[in-house]
Amino acid sequence: MTKYPPITLGAVNALEEIVAQYADNGKEYLKEAPYSLEIKTKLQVIVTTLFTAKRETASHGFADVKDLTAEVEEIYSNLKNFKVGEEGALSATEQIQLLKLQTTLLERLLAARERTTGVDEFIKFREIVLDFVSANFDADQINDFKLRLESI
Repeated sequence: MTKYPPITLGAVNALEEIVAQYADNGKEYLKEAPYSLEIKTKLQVIVTTLFTAKRETASHGFADVKDLTAEVEEIYSNLKNFKVGEEGALSATEQIQLLKLQTTLLERLLAARERTTGVDEFIKFREIVLDFVSANFDADQINDFKLRLESI
């Protein structure tokens, strides 16, 4: 596969429409979609990623780490508890494909969760350091400390 796989304008337009409908109707939009289970699952990941990235861009910082962590947890829970309608609704091949897809997605979600936890811990560390410095240092010592940190 090349860096840029072939894609048609119709596919881009369809994806744009799906994203818009998802924004308007929420998760129910994809649940009711007439696509295969594999396509629905991949679309869910794409749409969720787009909305998460949009929130991160809007936040311009670490303020939404708890929201991101909560969203990762929600997606993880949805995948973990995913049930397919009636028993026997999927063939053995489809069940294997679903299991492989869920495993891949869960690995990615767990990696995202680990990153958000690391950021959350860094924020706590930063708060403690800043509180300690402001409580125990005078203005000249704080400026000296900043200069030393900038050299790192």
